[in-house]
Amino acid sequence: MEAASGAGSPFRRRGHSRGGGNCCISSEEWLEGRVAAEKMGDALGGAGADGVLAEYTVFDEASVVRVPAHLTDEEAATLPCAGVTAWNALSCFRDIAPGDSVVLLGTGGVSIFALQFAQLRGARVIITSSSDQKLARARALGAYAGIDYKAKPDWPNAISELTDGAGADYVVDTVGDLKTTIAAVRFGGTVAFVGLLNGMTAEVDLVPFMGKSSRIEAVDVGSREMFEAMNKAIAFHAMRPVVDRVFGFTELREALSYLKEARHFGKLCLRA
Repeated sequence: MEAASGAGSPFRRRGHSRGGGNCCISSEEWLEGRVAAEKMGDALGGAGADGVLAEYTVFDEASVVRVPAHLTDEEAATLPCAGVTAWNALSCFRDIAPGDSVVLLGTGGVSIFALQFAQLRGARVIITSSSDQKLARARALGAYAGIDYKAKPDWPNAISELTDGAGADYVVDTVGDLKTTIAAVRFGGTVAFVGLLNGMTAEVDLVPFMGKSSRIEAVDVGSREMFEAMNKAIAFHAMRPVVDRVFGFTELREALSYLKEARHFGKLCLRA
């Protein structure tokens, strides 16, 4: 969930909903290059830094970037965390090619951004959800196939069937279900590990992991350099982030309940 004004959102408040302003980056010291401990510091909203629930915030000029002019404030507010995380996750797939299969878990903000970005690269996207309605919305956005993981708890087998028995080329794991995710990836495939929805620990069966020569790369948002590259792609393709619903600034409790109940598709925003 993002604020339409404040940290992690358009940097300067405006009296209208048209974008074209600035956004701050999530990790203010990670400006470029690969991730390193000294670049991470305290990410906004993390254990040691304030989050973005504020009408006004102040940032160092080096930690803000110009957002694509065609986006509304709410759309721009989704970029610093979910957007950059999805962009960074797909960067793990350096050799992705048109027609490659990319599996996404769930239909939250990162997964829907990853769906949009993977399509820009010509990938064939397979997405999971427990909601037929959300799967239909994902297919309308261009997903090749959708799998109801509750109806098919052995969903890696469904992935195998959709990929001629090979398994997925790439998986973006926003859940933390690494044992099942590894079962879904092909020999030599790659998993971008993004989320912890299943908790702080995960069971991993090392035999199939080694047997598949799989690779897992952890992803923690991204740098200013990644943000700027993502913005160029969004502007060039006139892509629009998916905002499920916008709540008023005083509707935080309702927004959090909506989020906790997993009723959202894409992102939620607060507008001051």
